[in-house]
Amino acid sequence: DILQNKVHAELPPEIANNMAVLYCRQGDYARATPLLEKATERVEKEAQDDDVYYHSIAITILYNTARLMEFQSRLDEAESLYKRIIKDQPMYIDCYLRLGCMARSREQAYEAQDWFKEGLLQQPEHPDAWALIGNLHFSKLEWGPGQKKFEFILKQAATASDPYAQLALGNVWLQTLHMPTKEKAKEVRHQQRTLSIYKQVLRNDARNLYAANGVGAVLAHKGAFREARDVFAQVREATADIPDVWLNLAHIYVEQKQYVSA
Repeated sequence: DILQNKVHAELPPEIANNMAVLYCRQGDYARATPLLEKATERVEKEAQDDDVYYHSIAITILYNTARLMEFQSRLDEAESLYKRIIKDQPMYIDCYLRLGCMARSREQAYEAQDWFKEGLLQQPEHPDAWALIGNLHFSKLEWGPGQKKFEFILKQAATASDPYAQLALGNVWLQTLHMPTKEKAKEVRHQQRTLSIYKQVLRNDARNLYAANGVGAVLAHKGAFREARDVFAQVREATADIPDVWLNLAHIYVEQKQYVSA
């Protein structure tokens, strides 16, 4: 507004694009739409002076337009734009990931996996692609294959301490604690392994509530209900965005025969 109303200058496409992204994050798609349209118009004009520079900006604007269409449930149009970008820029991995996520939302797991793998052909170590494939395995209860995908992420130097991958592994080990076993020593080892993963996440980020919730779950499994309850209560006080913590607290109250609180 200052540029246009006070200085009477044209809004640069880079600024219009960034403003649109901010509005999208706020869910204000009505304001984002004309800004992306304006950015597209401006970049087409400016490309006459510097085609290489403005072509790269045009691709970014096109991607953000596709994301906006996704938010607006204009899925066929979004898919068309992603594929158009890939045809022009095969290394633009985010487009493969979005196409995979859209397929996953349609419950087409195999198509989703194919898109994620196509992305890995462009960037073989991309952590988001590996994580998305890992989560697909988890959704089908394929714990072993899913675990390997997150272990791969943690073996790469750039993502050796990735908290998302660490939490995913912790959750896999937590899942094993719910499997019946007569081997007490094995159960204890799994408890310790799970706890150590969540604690590692907390060492890197003491405010990671998902890791704290995981610690509480392990303590509950070990029978340390009072300590688990205290952990869950602290997580609940910090946020209402983790529904699992409410269920975990309810289970603790049941174990302690506090049925009204449960």
